[in-house]
Amino acid sequence: MEWRPSFSTIGGKPRVSVVQLAIWGRVFLLDMFRLLQEGGEEVQASLCGFFQSLLGNPAILKLGYGMSGDLRNLMATCGISRDANLQLCGILDLQLVHQKLPKRSKKSCQPAPDPCPAKEKAWGGRLPEKGLSLLVQEVLGRPLNKTEQLSNWEKRPLRETQILYAACDAYCLLEVHAELLKDPAAFGLSSDMEAMMRKDGHPGAKAKKPPRREQGQPPTRKEIPAPVPADAPSPSAGILAQDFRVVCDNMLQGLGRSLRCLGVDVRILGNDDEHRKAAEIAREENRVILTSGLPFHSLRSQVGEGRCFSVSCSEKARDQVLQVVKHFNVRVALADVFSRCQACNCSQYVKVSKERMGLLRKRSGGWTGQEDAEACLGDPGPFAATATPEPQSCSPGWQTPEAAGPELLLPPGVRLRVEAVPPGVLCKEDLDCFYCCSQCGQVFWEGSHLGRLVSQFREVLELPEES
Repeated sequence: MEWRPSFSTIGGKPRVSVVQLAIWGRVFLLDMFRLLQEGGEEVQASLCGFFQSLLGNPAILKLGYGMSGDLRNLMATCGISRDANLQLCGILDLQLVHQKLPKRSKKSCQPAPDPCPAKEKAWGGRLPEKGLSLLVQEVLGRPLNKTEQLSNWEKRPLRETQILYAACDAYCLLEVHAELLKDPAAFGLSSDMEAMMRKDGHPGAKAKKPPRREQGQPPTRKEIPAPVPADAPSPSAGILAQDFRVVCDNMLQGLGRSLRCLGVDVRILGNDDEHRKAAEIAREENRVILTSGLPFHSLRSQVGEGRCFSVSCSEKARDQVLQVVKHFNVRVALADVFSRCQACNCSQYVKVSKERMGLLRKRSGGWTGQEDAEACLGDPGPFAATATPEPQSCSPGWQTPEAAGPELLLPPGVRLRVEAVPPGVLCKEDLDCFYCCSQCGQVFWEGSHLGRLVSQFREVLELPEES
């Protein structure tokens, strides 16, 4: 299943846009986005009946990877309530099998074709494979090309590369399953895992009441928790990015901006600030100092144990970020990406629809308070930074539209800088809204910068399990 990537925890479960169903020799793509948008209640009821029949048929083995999350999103998209008597039979989550594969049994892997050689060269080489792509690499010898994974699956028509990606993403499960069954011992699978993979898998299996689950067999659908990778940290381990507070010395301003892009609360010293100011901020605001070179020894003596960390200035900002995140065991989720304003570090936004932003952009004084913005403070959302001037001082309170002029006002006393939004951005079909910083008035929107940042820091991001 594919859906438009959501980088915010607000708004509920994502809507499934495409469902891929693969059998040997064929792949079917169901355009859920268009079917549900144009078909009405009758089509929705038909889809519900189809999926309930398919998922409940024990004679058909259904393969997937990280299926519990996919099925929850599908049920929410189709309007199937949790209370519905949905019987799930004949389902095999290959993620559970993947967790049981010992490292020593995995096949040697060949490098995949390089779809973006220039970008990967700039980011220091190909990043390690994860999830389904890693399983395909370990079993079939080549990883999947996941370039289109985070593309906009709600934009129509789908590109050919999206269609090919969606088809391969489903069809590879058949090939992986067949390869594992061909010689289970070669992959270190025990007899109980082999039995689990064959369970209810033959076409002639009769529909019957699921037997009582024995040890080593997969749990029924109602018992399946959200899948957890074998090497994932426990919920109590690590520091959430939103809770990690640092102050960066003026020698590490690039590191500070990059950490802020990942949702870390970062104070960055200015060029004229003395190093000792970092220690003052760290003590007053309970922050960790990130510094480099000689100031490290002086600053370390002014704060508590483990509250000062030295980073090499000779490394690129990306490598510095990886070093900091791994040292402090910072857990960065997709919802953390761009959850803070890159200009002022604020984490509160006002969400403005594209239509409203178009009206505000066209007229010089159109800000009328709550009616002109979908006030949704605290909704970070994904966006790419715009080139806007430094915020200027402004009297507190609201201004009338006539008095506001081109620099419209946000509460309390912050002007929304709609003039920074290029007219071409408002014409983008796949752009729904804008995110406006409630502290400095900067305007942000979702763009290609988001995908590049996710790819750049994929190694430390806790991405959702690939289906």
